[in-house]
Amino acid sequence: MDESQTILLVEDNPADVYLIRRAVEECGRDIQLFVVPDGGEALGFLRKEGPITHVPSPTLILLDLSLPKVPGDRILPDIRQLPAYQATPIVVLSAAPKETEEGRCLHLGATAYVQKSSNFYVYFDSLKEIVRTWLRHGGTAEGVSSPERREGERVPQRIPRIPAAHSTTTRPPGAPRKGKAVLSAKRGH
Repeated sequence: MDESQTILLVEDNPADVYLIRRAVEECGRDIQLFVVPDGGEALGFLRKEGPITHVPSPTLILLDLSLPKVPGDRILPDIRQLPAYQATPIVVLSAAPKETEEGRCLHLGATAYVQKSSNFYVYFDSLKEIVRTWLRHGGTAEGVSSPERREGERVPQRIPRIPAAHSTTTRPPGAPRKGKAVLSAKRGH
């Protein structure tokens, strides 16, 4: 991946921040990850207000919907109004069911919607796939014009679904290996 790859994560849950940070590190140590805990601070970061005038512009924005002060769905249209971020991929991460929220978020300006899985391994793999998919294509989405985009370049519209089978074959670093018998015993079966 390119040295200039920068991600802005807008997330207030420390556990999610930790998990996303680990997933990004597995995708490449050269990726810069900036974290802000709410929508208001995200807009300040993107507008380069105050002491953060020197930060690079993100090539990918990961946005949680449920944020304190200013929720993610309220800042989506504001981000798209900023000229520098009209073509930047914005992937919404939320525990809310995809069937009820995806269409609304796409209408508000999101590039993709990913429902946070309760299965740790599936969610971790999907986070890595998000980073690899959107940063690999230079931060542009099909259907969104960008001066840097080459003619005829194919960029995926949606994040590919990660099959459940992947959750048992790929583990984050340091995660203990557990057999089916150990998992069944823990569940009381």
